[in-house]
Amino acid sequence: MGYDLSQIANQETDRVYFEAARRLRADGELILGASGFGLRIDRDLPAVMAFSHESRTVIINPGRIEDKGFSPSEFRYVFGHEIAHFVQMAQDPDTYLRTFAIAKERAVKQPEDIKDLVQSAWDRFFNIFLDIQDNSIVDRRSLWTHDFGEDRHPRATLYREKATQEDMSGGPKTEQFLFAILRKVMVPDAVTVTFWVLLNHKFQAKSPVF
Repeated sequence: MGYDLSQIANQETDRVYFEAARRLRADGELILGASGFGLRIDRDLPAVMAFSHESRTVIINPGRIEDKGFSPSEFRYVFGHEIAHFVQMAQDPDTYLRTFAIAKERAVKQPEDIKDLVQSAWDRFFNIFLDIQDNSIVDRRSLWTHDFGEDRHPRATLYREKATQEDMSGGPKTEQFLFAILRKVMVPDAVTVTFWVLLNHKFQAKSPVF
């Protein structure tokens, strides 16, 4: 009986990332101001990392992290970002959890075949603004990031090169709008091309703030 070498490699990679996250627990406790969160590896997670408010767990997908090519400082920043969602919930649980409830309420009113799509869209809407405030928590409480210049700050490299992209003009207009806001707040000097920029250029109008 042969061995599945890819599975063995994945298990080793999972162990490496779990240990890396475990070593960052002190970072998380500093950001949170307390202890009491778990760590879990999940290669089926449709993101690099996520915070589960139900189980107070940071979930990590090593495969997605490697696909994105995160540097150690970017991995560390994203880990802090997920912990900061815990801070948001601890500081104002009613408002934080209400965002998820609103998304479900909006979806329930829609035809069955688009309920999931509508809920996902509303979740994304709220998450963009939660993420902006979330990163301000990370920047204030992660003293190690202060050693970076603004251009090479892990927040800047993440949102300039990996979490958002320069040309977003091909996606849904609502997502162009939301991700352009996120990109410009995270990396103010970044070029951001959206449908509105292209339209304004076509008619030689003044370019919008993005």
